[in-house]
Amino acid sequence: MTASTWGATMPKARHIYQAVVCSALSYGVALWHQPTGNASKPKGLAAKLQKQQNQGLQTVLGAFKVTPIHQLETELYMPPLDLWLNG
Repeated sequence: MTASTWGATMPKARHIYQAVVCSALSYGVALWHQPTGNASKPKGLAAKLQKQQNQGLQTVLGAFKVTPIHQLETELYMPPLDLWLNG
């Protein structure tokens, strides 16, 4: 999907990620999501989906696996998964 010399640019890759992957991750969210409230960590199925969110962000930015997830979310202007699902 993206690479340093070919593929979609970062803004276009972000748009594709939001339109396709985030939509697929949040399918049926009203049935299975447990809102986090003031908790700092997602719970339930959202906690399990966090790994897929992290891998997607790393792919879109071309970041290393050791890059902090909060930094990736900031660079892509993406809210954390639990906040996305709360919305």
